Amino acid sequence: MAISTVHKYLGFAKITDSTEPTEYTKLTDIKDYSDLASPPEAIPTTTMSDVAETSIPGVIKSDQITFTTNFVPEDYAKIAKMAADREQVAVCMLYQDNSLFKNKGIFFITVTGASVDEVVNATVTLTTSSGDGWVLAGSWDGNGTNWTQEKWKYTDSTKKITKISP
Repeated sequence: MAISTVHKYLGFAKITDSTEPTEYTKLTDIKDYSDLASPPEAIPTTTMSDVAETSIPGVIKSDQITFTTNFVPEDYAKIAKMAADREQVAVCMLYQDNSLFKNKGIFFITVTGASVDEVVNATVTLTTSSGDGWVLAGSWDGNGTNWTQEKWKYTDSTKKITKISP
C-alpha cells in the first residue's frame, strides 16, 4: 500500500556505543527532502570484443541529503551547535506507516534566501557517514528468508520516536 508524506519525522540520537538506538528525538519539522540515495555508478567493463557496452554497479552516492524546514530559532540553534561540534549522530526518517529508515552523519544548517511575502526557510544538510547508506529498520531470520520490519512511533508530547516492535 502506498503511503503519503503526512506524519513524517526527522529524528536524531546521540551515538554512545556500538548498539543501535531504540529512541530518537525529533530534530525539526521538515517541508521537503532530497533523494536518500541515487543509483550506483556504472563502472565500465566493456572490452574490444563486446558489441555493446557492459558495466557493473559501483558505489551508491548518498553523501549529502538536504531537508527544507521553516526557520525556527530554537531548532536552528540546536542543529547549528551539532554542526559546529561536528557531532556525528544517528539519524532516522519515520514514515506514516511506522517504518523507519536510519543512517549516521553530521548536520549543517543555513538560512536560505527569501523574497517579499515568503516564509523564512532553513536548509539542513546531512553528510552521511555510514557506509551502509539509508537502511530500513528490521532484520532477516537466521536462514535469510523472512524479513521482519521494525515498527516505530512518534509521540508528540515527548517529541520522541520509539521502537514498538519487534
